[in-house]
Amino acid sequence: MTRAPATGSRWGSLAVPRRLLFTLIMFVVLLAAGLSSASIMNLLSPELTARLGYAPTHLQDPSEWWRLAVSGTVTTGGRGFVAGVISLLVFTGTSEWWAGTRWAAIGFAVGYFASVLAVSLLVALPLYWLGSSIGKELATLPGVGPSAGYLGSLGLIAAMLPERFRRPGATFAFVVLAALVAIPPIGTDEPRAIWVTDGLVHLFAFVAVFATRMLWQRRRNRRTARGGT
Repeated sequence: MTRAPATGSRWGSLAVPRRLLFTLIMFVVLLAAGLSSASIMNLLSPELTARLGYAPTHLQDPSEWWRLAVSGTVTTGGRGFVAGVISLLVFTGTSEWWAGTRWAAIGFAVGYFASVLAVSLLVALPLYWLGSSIGKELATLPGVGPSAGYLGSLGLIAAMLPERFRRPGATFAFVVLAALVAIPPIGTDEPRAIWVTDGLVHLFAFVAVFATRMLWQRRRNRRTARGGT
């Protein structure tokens, strides 16, 4: 009996989408959020920012915790949407291509959730409870955007660089991100609390994911040296 020729090309055509599965899922999520909020071409309205945005004080009310996840799927709109898509494709896409889908998802999630929660619980809320004016700004102004996830992806990329480039590359990124905590973006009219919070979150996201991947790699190397799997 004659067998039909193999049709491997059918699966081969899916190789790239499957290798970038997480990045593509996040792209669809951002696109859907942009379309539903009419923020692809225009800035997200103040009403929707207040309705969907997350502020650290929302952690004081369990019924508002959903904001932490939802705010990470909505961009500020307009140029913010374009910048978000580009960052997703460049940083998260590269991290997934290098490290695989599981690590890309881990890097993005740790970058976003861990950094936002850490800055909220360790910086914004304590200052707010102490009655600081900057603490009130940091803790009460709602914001949107998954940019911390992109910086988590960048941390993953830095950790996977060849050894001779890893330390200088990570140091350079750290210095730049640390400087952005104190230096307002050019041409911005955002309240100080927004860009300070963004700067702190981005810095923590990069460091957290870089450290997580480095610790994992060292543990794996030790196991390999001992003959483990």
